[in-house]
Amino acid sequence: MPRMDGVEATKRIRAMINGRQTTPIIGVTAFAAQEEQVALLIAGMDALVVKPIKPVKLRDAMATIFAEPKADRRRSRPDRVPIPEFQEALLIDVSILESQLGSVPADMRQRLSETVARDLKKWHATFIDACNSNDHADAGRAHHALKGVCEGFGIRRYTAYLELARNTLLAGGKVETGALEEILSATLDEIERHTNSPGTQ
Repeated sequence: MPRMDGVEATKRIRAMINGRQTTPIIGVTAFAAQEEQVALLIAGMDALVVKPIKPVKLRDAMATIFAEPKADRRRSRPDRVPIPEFQEALLIDVSILESQLGSVPADMRQRLSETVARDLKKWHATFIDACNSNDHADAGRAHHALKGVCEGFGIRRYTAYLELARNTLLAGGKVETGALEEILSATLDEIERHTNSPGTQ
């Protein structure tokens, strides 16, 4: 686009008020690599369609977005994502995580951290099982639960890969779960590290 690219347009829409920030956005891109698609989702897009556009893919992307409650699509102002140098999202937004950990008494922080880890592991396992069995209903429930936990605790990279995995499942593709597993493990390690760091004591 001559004046503004899709990433900048998405960021401006997500920064709006009065409900406009929840406007559904489907990105149309020539970039097919997983890392590049994740970067665009991090920018605030709800779904992606890779060129050349096939009507069935566009329909599936629209169905994915409009099947979700409006509140489920709500996003905070997205992080700046450089284009075309696609960079992975932060693993965790530390300011959000530490704010949550700091909102409870010191002797309760370990319990809060363990509860978050338990919920992530539980719903992640449900999501993976649903992907492997092509169970869209269970995948949708797990996706909704995971997004709630991730948004509440600033978990960024896992969320982006989760979105990509769900979109792949709904489009009839095979979900590659290895990256999701690795990012979950790294995320849990990071949560534990911040739970026990002096700054959150």
